[in-house]
Amino acid sequence: MNVIRETDIQAFETHLYLNEKSRATTVKYIRTVRRFTEFLGDGELTKLRLLEYRELLLGQMKAQTINGTLSAIHAFLDFLGRQECKVKLLKVQRQAFVDESRELSNCPRQNISAFFWPPRAKGRSVSIF
Repeated sequence: MNVIRETDIQAFETHLYLNEKSRATTVKYIRTVRRFTEFLGDGELTKLRLLEYRELLLGQMKAQTINGTLSAIHAFLDFLGRQECKVKLLKVQRQAFVDESRELSNCPRQNISAFFWPPRAKGRSVSIF
């Protein structure tokens, strides 16, 4: 039967340590694997169950967060030699343009220009020598 045991999780934690993963990464991966194990309950580890878990996460997290969760689970699956259970990460579309509400208006640009290039007084020339 393909059930995740506590000894598997402990061995994975040791594996992460021996591969010099940071403490933060190790903690995140172990926490993620434990949550996935809670989701599985006494059920078997299958690709179908991981797909169900991904669907559950869609209602709870942003795509980038879900991909981080799946990456941690994928590392665990690689450790177990269960690559056949991996699922595709979600596609994350990055915004190509800045939202208009975040653009500088002409008014602030004029203020910035005035700061770097102050107006000259009339009739006076500027000399650099």
